[in-house]
Amino acid sequence: MENHMVQSPVYTYPSSCRDCYRCVRVCPVGAIRVSRDVVSVISEECVACGLCVRECPKGLQRVRSDVERAAELLRSTRRVVVSLAPSWVSEFPYATAGSLLKALRALGFRQVSEMALGADMLTSYVAAHYEQHPSPVAFLPVCPAAVDFIQNRYPHYTPWILPVASPLLLHARLLRKHFGDDVAVVAVTPCVAQKVEADRHPEVVDVVLTFAELHSWLLDQGLSARAAAGEGDDAAIEEFEPIPASGGARYAMRGGTVEELQARVAPGANVRYSVYSGFDSICASLNGLESWGARGRLIVELMACEGGCVNSPVASRQQSLTLRQLALVDSYPIRCALGGPNLISGVDMGYDYQQKKELQCEVISAHQIAEQLKRVGQSTRRDNSDCGCCGYASCQDFGRALCRGKAEPTMCVSYQREVAQGQFDVLFNHMPSGVALVDGSLRILQINWNLARMLGHSVELVYDRNPGLEGLSAEQYLPFHRILASVLRSREAELNQDLSLDGRALSVSVFLVDRFNIVCAIARNLYVNDVRSDEIARRAESLIAKNLTTVQQIAYLLGESAAETETVLNSFVESLSMKGANDG
Repeated sequence: MENHMVQSPVYTYPSSCRDCYRCVRVCPVGAIRVSRDVVSVISEECVACGLCVRECPKGLQRVRSDVERAAELLRSTRRVVVSLAPSWVSEFPYATAGSLLKALRALGFRQVSEMALGADMLTSYVAAHYEQHPSPVAFLPVCPAAVDFIQNRYPHYTPWILPVASPLLLHARLLRKHFGDDVAVVAVTPCVAQKVEADRHPEVVDVVLTFAELHSWLLDQGLSARAAAGEGDDAAIEEFEPIPASGGARYAMRGGTVEELQARVAPGANVRYSVYSGFDSICASLNGLESWGARGRLIVELMACEGGCVNSPVASRQQSLTLRQLALVDSYPIRCALGGPNLISGVDMGYDYQQKKELQCEVISAHQIAEQLKRVGQSTRRDNSDCGCCGYASCQDFGRALCRGKAEPTMCVSYQREVAQGQFDVLFNHMPSGVALVDGSLRILQINWNLARMLGHSVELVYDRNPGLEGLSAEQYLPFHRILASVLRSREAELNQDLSLDGRALSVSVFLVDRFNIVCAIARNLYVNDVRSDEIARRAESLIAKNLTTVQQIAYLLGESAAETETVLNSFVESLSMKGANDG
């Protein structure tokens, strides 16, 4: 079992990386480090949004599995209660409340409660206390990833976060009040960031499982949450403890918490509401928000996942986002009204968001960035291409990452291409042999000057006007084009042929670069002394090897024949001896 106190909720599996940098591109806080071609998550900066997990094409960015820890709790003597996130209705579209409860109890859980009760508690508390908040702008702490994002990227806005605990922590506190402090709380959710909450508050939440982990666990145990034909849902809803949730379940959707809050705040109150989901929208909403001033109260709901928790990067994609949201809306109209203060009474509702230690980020100067960008051939700002291939939005951001040791020069595709092209050009143009690269359509990709010189004055003139002869027809300019076509057609790895051209003898070797459907031809002038000597030596070695093989075969055949002759003669002598003895 992985040590969860060492393993971060989001981690990188050690394996070969494709260098696509998609994880770098999507990480909202730059918590990805690339060093010596190895990618890793910087856990102290990660907000556990899960975007890198969704983006990695090789599955190297992963979510820590806590199934074994949950199983250990079930094997203990403690009462284990599930805190079930409301988006179960979209994660198990084929299940009813009754069939899911049955499956969870089959795993060994004693009771199941709805995490949405925590959202109900939050909205009730905020509706009663928002006016006491010292700032005119108040952020609802419904999304732990969004809260961490503010604390990491916009620490000056941290005091604006309402000092009330998240829905998960409130619900877990409620369960401990209801069942006793010795109860074990296992949350099942689409939210990776709630694993971070559990790690920070193990005295409140014991384990957090994603729905993907629950799916896998049920499958391993041979269990199913699928509802039987005709199985109803109404009676099972009453089995959620201590009571079913009401509108708080909509907090899993964008704007759901604000919708419930508006229903609870007194009509006519001087308060405005704003809702944003997705990190791009959050950034756009926060920039310059200080200018809100004294325009009245503003309550802001921020959610890291676009569309809300139902669209988590690790959520199921069995249905479209629209169907997932509608499933959530349709599943709660029949719920009973919340008892309100009865749930809040005796539960610690508060949370101090300013207790988190602020990340200390080194201030990077423009000079430092410029010095780092010189390493990738960018001497001035005009050299910045801002292509984004490295994963960063701009070359300046890439330079800043280089300064902080999060990136390395090889991530710059433009730089790597220039280096590779420079090395290729030096080798290509200084080879003593003539070289040609031709594509599958027999169009010239490039030839070097030595080949142009071998092919005669007319080709030299064309080369002067179009260095490399790029795009021209091999059939028109390369006299060995039939060899090229033969290799492309037969897919032979290599073909060698001698060619006579205007009184010169050329030795042409053609190689297939199969992966790119390109052929490479290397031509050598056999009238050049060094080349002729090398070629004679090479062919002599080949001839000696062939003759040696022939001699060995002849010797073998002669030896085999001599052995057969000896056997026949011996047999004949023995036969004569036996005949003489019989005649005597």
